[in-house]
Amino acid sequence: MTGGTPESDAGAGAPGKVPPPGRTPSGKPYDLRERTFLFARRCLQISRRIPHGPENHVLIEQFVDAGTSVGANVEEADGSNTKKEQRSCLVIARRSACETRCRLKLLTAEIPQVGDLREDADEAGQLVRILSTAPRNWVTNFLGDFGRLLRCARST
Repeated sequence: MTGGTPESDAGAGAPGKVPPPGRTPSGKPYDLRERTFLFARRCLQISRRIPHGPENHVLIEQFVDAGTSVGANVEEADGSNTKKEQRSCLVIARRSACETRCRLKLLTAEIPQVGDLREDADEAGQLVRILSTAPRNWVTNFLGDFGRLLRCARST
């Protein structure tokens, strides 16, 4: 990690290289809050490349709202008081990541000046998968504890 930016960390995923501490083999942060923050920043950078005009105004607004909402909801989940509230925030973050992925694909297909955003759409897809597993695991863990409680109640 040289400059501390996502662009400078691009070589971390090269074969045979050990990723820096706290990073995945592809060089992305393990910390979901940091990863979604970097994703939100990237969405803002992309939005600046979209030609401004009446036909793109709504698309830019929706894209920025969805892209920054992912990180905001992950932060909100981190500060929640209950598992139910936390799960709800992560479900909303997942929906926002899905929406952002769709808008990235649309931008790539319809506005060539923006450039190729497949890598960014892939990152949105990875966030969707990450955010899809967390709430499911909590439900499984809860049901597992509930099942143990039922077994204990029956044995007495």
